[in-house]
Amino acid sequence: MEEAAKPHVGPHVLDPNPERRKKLLEKFYAFLEDKVSLAELKGFKKEQLYLLAEAGHVKLKHGRFDEAEKIFQALCLLDHRNAYFHAAMGAVHQKKRRPVEAIYEYSTA
Repeated sequence: MEEAAKPHVGPHVLDPNPERRKKLLEKFYAFLEDKVSLAELKGFKKEQLYLLAEAGHVKLKHGRFDEAEKIFQALCLLDHRNAYFHAAMGAVHQKKRRPVEAIYEYSTA
């Protein structure tokens, strides 16, 4: 019988060099201490997030609330400290007649 093929895992994944390991740990601890967002941790640029927010705003403006909600939910997850994303999510909740959720998002903003 042939042995099952094992996936190749490079040495950089299992044993990062000390410098890279230190940098990764610093980023991870900053995330845990709420100093950086998930977007910053993953390397997303602010411009990318705002382009996505612009698309969400267009969806909201044209009454496509479900699509706008998905976009702003993702943005709030990626950058939970961004007041604009929470305010936009509040507007989505308001349009969908969910006042409690809207108030929560507005107060988070």
